[in-house]
Formats: sequence, C-alpha cells, structure tokens
Amino acid sequence: MPLATPQGTLDFKSVDTITFVGASSNTVIDTTTGSFGVGVDANGPTSNLHVVGDALITGNVADLTIVSNVNMLHTSNTASIKLNSNVVTEFPRSKKLIKYPRVAMTGATTGGYTATASGEESATRQVENLFNNLKSESGGGWRSNTGYNSSGVYTGSSNLGSDSGGTAFANADKGEWVKIQLPHKIQLNSFTLTPRLSTGVPSGSALSYGRAEFIKNGKIWGSLNGTSWSVVHTISGSGASSDTVTNSYTVSSSTAYNYFALVVTNTNSGLAGIAGTSLSEWELYGTPEYDPEAHGVDVVVKSVPNVPNTDWLEVYYDAKDLADGSTTVNDLKSVGTANNGVANGNLSVSDGAFTFDGSGDYISSTVTTTTGAFIHTFAFWMNIPSSAATNSTLIGFGTQASDEASVIRFDGVDKFRWYFWGNDIKFTTPNVRDKWVHVVATYDGGNESGITVGNVGVSRKIFINTKETTVIENVSSSAGSDALNLLSTSHAFRVGSSLANSDVMTGKIANARLFNRALTSDEIYQLYAYQREYFGHGVLGMTLKAGRLGIGTSEPRAALDVRGDIHATGSLNPVAGMWTQSIDSSAVTNTIIKDIGSCMSTKAADGYGGYGGFTGNAAIFVAPHDGVYQFQFFLVGQSTSSGLLLVFNANGPSVIDGTWNGKNVIGDYQEILDLRNVTNLQEVHGFSTLLNMSKGDTVDIQNHSTGTLGSNVVRCSCFLVHRT
Repeated sequence: MPLATPQGTLDFKSVDTITFVGASSNTVIDTTTGSFGVGVDANGPTSNLHVVGDALITGNVADLTIVSNVNMLHTSNTASIKLNSNVVTEFPRSKKLIKYPRVAMTGATTGGYTATASGEESATRQVENLFNNLKSESGGGWRSNTGYNSSGVYTGSSNLGSDSGGTAFANADKGEWVKIQLPHKIQLNSFTLTPRLSTGVPSGSALSYGRAEFIKNGKIWGSLNGTSWSVVHTISGSGASSDTVTNSYTVSSSTAYNYFALVVTNTNSGLAGIAGTSLSEWELYGTPEYDPEAHGVDVVVKSVPNVPNTDWLEVYYDAKDLADGSTTVNDLKSVGTANNGVANGNLSVSDGAFTFDGSGDYISSTVTTTTGAFIHTFAFWMNIPSSAATNSTLIGFGTQASDEASVIRFDGVDKFRWYFWGNDIKFTTPNVRDKWVHVVATYDGGNESGITVGNVGVSRKIFINTKETTVIENVSSSAGSDALNLLSTSHAFRVGSSLANSDVMTGKIANARLFNRALTSDEIYQLYAYQREYFGHGVLGMTLKAGRLGIGTSEPRAALDVRGDIHATGSLNPVAGMWTQSIDSSAVTNTIIKDIGSCMSTKAADGYGGYGGFTGNAAIFVAPHDGVYQFQFFLVGQSTSSGLLLVFNANGPSVIDGTWNGKNVIGDYQEILDLRNVTNLQEVHGFSTLLNMSKGDTVDIQNHSTGTLGSNVVRCSCFLVHRT
C-alpha cells in the first residue's frame, strides 16, 4: 500500500512495477530494471526510456551521450547520424565580413577611428592616408622617414612596446609601424596591402620606389589596450608583383582586438637613398565581436581526417608535443625499438615544428635496416625561407660512400637533389619557399637505368602536396643506373643536416617520418590530409553560406568555390577572360576584351631590347593564383600581311613595368608561330597548351620580327582549370 508523507510524497514500498493502465496504452515504471515506459503495451518498456508516439522536449538537454545510431524518420526518406561517424554537421551563426575602417579617414581621428605611426615623412605622407580608400599616388599613402639599411633590414629602434607577456620587443620584432584603433573589437579574418604607386625606378634597381619600400617581412599585432600586443599574423618573404596590385593575406587568429598594428621589419630593397617603408592602402576585413544585426546561418560539414598509422615506421619525430629546449627528440612509432634523436645546436620548437637556424642545428640518431636496396619512404612538412642556403640537407640516413646513403637535399633554386652518393638525381620543385609544403619521397628498391631528363623517376619519386614531381637532371655519370646498396645494417640518421653534420638547413620541419616500405598514393594523401588544415592548406569540409557552396573553404567567393582538385567524369567548362593585343610596331596600348577580377593583366611597350637581339612589344598575362592554366593562342586574320614570327613565351624573361624579370614559369617552354613565309593571314593560326603556374608568374606574346599585323589581332584565352 502506498504511504503518503506530510510533504506530499507518494512512497511505494516493496513494489517492483507500477503500471498506469489507459484505454489503449500504459505508462509503466519498472524499478527492477530502472525503465520508464510511456505508451507501451502489456509487455512493458524494453529500454531505460521507451516512448511510443511523439516526444516533445521544450527545455534544454545537457550532456546527451548517444551510444547507438540516431535515426531520423520521415514519410519519404530516412536520414541517419551513425555511431563513430567522423562527419560533423554544424549550423553556426553566419558572420558578416566587414571592411575596416568603415569610413574613409580624412584625419588622424575620423568617425571613431584613430591612426598613428612610428613616423611620417611629410605632411603628404601621413598615416591616415592608408585608410582613405584612394590607393593612388594622389592619395599620398604613408611613408616612414628612417630605419632601413642597404639590404632592407631595419636598423632603427621603433617598436610597439611589449608583447602580451609584458616582455619588451626584441630586435627581430622592431620596425617602423602603423597602428589603427577601432571603436569596438573585431576578429580579423584577412587584410590587404597596396604598394605606394611610384613609377620612378631608383638607379641600380629593378623595382620602383613603391615596390622597393614594400614590406618583405613583418607582423600584424593585436591589442586590447594599445600597449600589450599579441601576434595576429606573420608576413614572410612577401613582395609586390607590380605597383598597382593589391596583395591579400588570410589570418587564422580567433581572438578579437580593438587595436591592430603593422610592423615592417624588412623591406624588399634597401638601396642607398631608400631608408623608409611605404604603403598606399591598408584594408582590414573582419567580424565584430558582437553584431546584433547578424542573423544568418551557415551550414558547415566538417570531415575529421584519420590519424595516420604508425606501423611500418623506422623513425617518427613530431615536435607538436615537445617542449622547446628539449635535448631528446622522442621516437613516436608504435612498433619496434625507439630511435630517439638528439637535438644538436640551438634547435628550437615552435608551432609544432622544429626550427633550424642554419648554424649547426640538426637532429641525430641511428637506424637499423636491411642491407642492399632498402625500400623506404621519407615524409615531412617543411618551410624553407628565401634566405636559406643553396645546399640545405633535409633528411637522410646511411654512410657517405658510393650507393650507401639515401639523402634528400634542397638544392639550388626550388630543386630537390636525392643522393644515393654517386647516383644522384634532381627533381623540379617549383615555388616551395616561404610556405609550408608536404614532401614525400618513395624508393621501391630498383634503379633508374632507363631514365631520361623530363621523365618521371622509375624507382625514386618525390611528391609535393601529393603531386608527383619530375626529374630534371641526372647528376651522376652512371645516370641513375645503380640501385641503393647498403653494406651494413646500422646507419646514421639525420634531420636538418648531411650525414657528416654539414650542409645544415635554415627553416622548419614538422612530422618527419621514415617508413620501411614505399607508400601508396592513398597513404601519401592520408599523411597530407592529416595536417593540411593545420599548415594552412585549406579547410577539411564544406560550407553553405549565403547561397554559395564552398568546398575546402569556409568563405566561398562564388556560387561554387572549390579549393582543390576536381574529378569529373562529364564535361567541365570553366570560363575565364580573354585578352587582345595588337602587336604591330605602332601599338602603345592594349584592349582587354574581358577582365575577371585580376585574371588578366597586359602591358604594351616598345623597344624591349636585350632578349636575343629581338625588339618589339609584348602582351603579358599575370597569373592571379597558383594553378594549372589552359591557354588558347590564335591569330585572327583580317587582312594581308607578311614576315611575322610570333612567340608565346613561358620560360621568361618576361616584361613587367619595362624590366625583364627572369621568371621561370615551366621549364623551357616556348611556342613559336612562324608566319614569315605566309603571305595571306586571312586564316586562323594557333595552338593550345597547359601550363603549371604560380601566382605572379607571367606569360607573354612577342613579335620577334619586322613584320606587322595591320588590322589583324592576336588573341589568347586563358582558363584556370585547377587551382592549387
């Protein structure tokens, strides 16, 4: 019998089941199993909570753990979130990207914004000019008056004060600076810098004043009080491709600040008489910490990459959990005896990477292998600055004797050299400096007896960001005929130096691995995907924002924005711009038929002498992104002419701002359209080609003859078919 307490509690003693019987269903409390059933039949609840019919929850459910599938049923379809799925769907609040300052500044303080600088050259070069939206010489821009030597290195004493820990700025963080105070805190998403427009070129320089004074190295700092600063973004090895191109930078900081400062530690050229730094415009793009007007919703689908297997490993060194100053580098492989390394020199650890200063820093250890042609794979992330020495050894093992070593070295300008010591080959590695790239080098145990320059290696292959590179040189007289031949089983292992502790590198290496097998392409991609987001290689997910779908990006810029490869079984019809250039001797201007963003940039000028004795003008294309471009080059005949020799030039030197820049786009590519013996140009002559280009690379069309086109024109359409 139930007993009622004075507090109104109904207490059932020695009762296992309580059933409230309804006309068609029951409510059951089963104390033996801890089950509660609503709407159940006579058999009672079959789980801890058993609800037959609809369930309505109007309050919050906290810390809900689901250990089975959740099936969402609908009359027409079934959707499910499955147990242990690595796909997460989010519906975050959409944030509007806003340009700051939100006013055009006309004075040092305008509309709640205050701009200051370490110094100003004159009344026409004041700091507020950076925020007046003019981006022109007439707008003045900002220019400092002191600070930089003939190498572009800052020698002055200006600094912001102290970092977030209260430590005074070191020399490496000193430089001329500009600062903007905002009326409220924002999270900085990106920013742009535009060089000061100055067509004058100082004596002995290939750069204009504006480009020479443009930032090369420096940092963006954030603060909440204007005195204590934290790093928001680092600019390394930057430059400006022209005086009028705006340079964009993406920021990964998640902290909101109301003060931002740009510190320039190095300029691009510090010639005598150029002691300052200058800019035309600084634009900040971010989201306010609190925006009551932002009510949109993004749909974000994220994929969490698999953690790569740690089997088949001989060595695995990762700095992500290593304290700076550690003398022992732990081997993180899961199977076998650990090959712990020794940190030599001033090796430091920062941001999950080993940092080598080029002066005796390296990691040393030993490895045990089989003899003969030991099959293996090197894998690591690297960031090599432009200032690094020509010969920088990255990783290797063995003995410095004929065919008894396997060593990877960064050799020359953007090239890898793979030593077998007496059997060396070089691979092209375009544009790998001043940024993080993923490197995998595989060896399958064979030789390269039949290899020729330009063919992909048979036994040794190098992959950059999962893309296979190309052999460009057989260094040894044996022409790659010998296989690796290890005579012993114990070998020296090095990261950051040669086996003799020389040719030390300058730069950073992360996640260094040595496998005792040749990895497959899928395994290479798995290694790359594991940390690609951490090292700034896109977003592992999709975002639907404001009607735009982004794959590999959280900020889609078009209806469909894909950051990565596209695999399609049907037709792919990308659309890009077209440029038209009359290249007869009288041409001084060009007409852009269609210009999409900064996709097309052409310049005409006369008398570019010094290139093989040729003269004439050129139409120039400047790549706006890293990627693969398809060019269609053709001559549209409208009248009769003769004597034409047209050159489609992708091996440089190309012409920008009247100066040969010596840029190497892709090997020694050149296409010649020889019409010197064609008397009637009322035909269509042309060709199509694919070029692998980096942002800022150029392609030009030149007339290398005395012939003229008359009313004929040369047209070149360009399609960005793959963005890297």
